[in-house]
Amino acid sequence: MDKQFEEEWSLYWWKMITRGTIPDDVNYLCINPNLKWGMIQANPGLKWNYRNLSMHSCVTWEIVQANPEKPWDYSMMSYNPNITWEIVQANPDKPWSDMGLCKHPNITWDIIQQHPKRLSYMMVSQNPNITWEIVQSHPTKPWNYSTLSKHPNITWEHIQANPHIQWDFDMISKNPNITWKYIQANPEKPWNYPLLSCHPNITWEIIQANPTCGWSPYYVSKNPNITWDIVRNHPEYPWDYMTFCLHSSSITLEIIQSNPHFPWNIRCYFDNPHLSLEEVAQHNSEVDNLYLMLMRNDMIGTRKRFIDNKYQQHHQDRMKQVVLPRLIDKRLHPKHFSKLYEWGHIEK
Repeated sequence: MDKQFEEEWSLYWWKMITRGTIPDDVNYLCINPNLKWGMIQANPGLKWNYRNLSMHSCVTWEIVQANPEKPWDYSMMSYNPNITWEIVQANPDKPWSDMGLCKHPNITWDIIQQHPKRLSYMMVSQNPNITWEIVQSHPTKPWNYSTLSKHPNITWEHIQANPHIQWDFDMISKNPNITWKYIQANPEKPWNYPLLSCHPNITWEIIQANPTCGWSPYYVSKNPNITWDIVRNHPEYPWDYMTFCLHSSSITLEIIQSNPHFPWNIRCYFDNPHLSLEEVAQHNSEVDNLYLMLMRNDMIGTRKRFIDNKYQQHHQDRMKQVVLPRLIDKRLHPKHFSKLYEWGHIEK
């Protein structure tokens, strides 16, 4: 079912962004996560950028092998999520990028240890497989603690327990494990409040209750917890409306058009990953270079909403077509009528 809905979304997305004239420059399209290899194959006349395509998730090693004439970039392919260490080992003649491989999620600490000459600890420190236990067990390695400061496997407890390490509080302020509780309990730390302003663990209630913290209106407007209702109900706050329009999951074209007194930039909306493609279809003649803008939009929120709606419709259809008829058949079984006769609720 997941695969079916993904395919339906891809076809829907492709149909929408190709309604206009596809420009010669499709560089943005080559890094859009919604692109599929079948679309590339079906459009050989477009000037595909194979440097960008080399790291695209739609390109598998089987596709690379089946198309050796394409100008693949193996340095960029080192970042491709489909690349494994087995592929790299089996193709030592390819100019793989050690920088890309060091941070690759398919490259484990065991692999890294076995090939020390290929290491860049700036990139190893970004590898999602790195844990605090690994760092702690190898203190002589040239870890990049600034990068580790925002690593999702590094918690506030790790930071607190190791004050001798030169942690980077700008990066800690981006760490997804940081909560307001830790910030409140450690006000003497050099927190970066502008960066914290858009942290998903910082809510509007926290910002309101702590007005002296040095929040940044630009980053507050980017905060995923900020909704149109909050913006509308607090006109006194110096919102950055362009930023809000670009990032908010609650903004719609209807809201923008119904509130012309706000300093919107409608072009920002078409870069918003949560935009409504239905609204786009209704206003496709009002914005210059609209389809070029849509090509660079990953539409993560739009895709999620599309697939969620498909699941909801699927469950509703199943309820109507399968579950409900079975319930009716079961409840209207003759044995239930005999009980009603016995109790005198109906007459024979």
